Amino acid sequence: MIIFYWIVSVLAAWIWVNYFSMLGVAKKSKNTSIYFTFFLGICAYYLFDLLSHQLDLRLDFNYSNKIVNHFLTSFFKYGFLGELLKLLPILIVYRLFKTQLTEPIDILLLSTVSALGFASYENVLHATAKEFYFFDGYTVLEVFGE
Repeated sequence: MIIFYWIVSVLAAWIWVNYFSMLGVAKKSKNTSIYFTFFLGICAYYLFDLLSHQLDLRLDFNYSNKIVNHFLTSFFKYGFLGELLKLLPILIVYRLFKTQLTEPIDILLLSTVSALGFASYENVLHATAKEFYFFDGYTVLEVFGE
């Protein structure tokens, strides 16, 4: 059953990559870098999941104000760490495929594809975290949020 969620999540994200290729932004000569960035985006979420659990254990903002606690946790754990790990695939792919990536739009495309891979893994974990394994509004719309 989990394989079904992987397929749905990857297809929901891959619709956007297909859309970019239809617009002419993602050229066929850059497909290898796009596929690799998508895969690394998925791996980045796995790394984010591991590191965020470690931060939960070590990063404890114990202020009396719950709003300050929530802000600091959201900023450092989810915002900073998540966005930093989405940049990691872009840096790796840029180093490996520097000769193919000649236009500024290529970096924007890679950042989008990295975020889509990140969202795919997140959607699978979100759907399977529920007792009855289902895709809800968050799971479907999360791809647009990334």
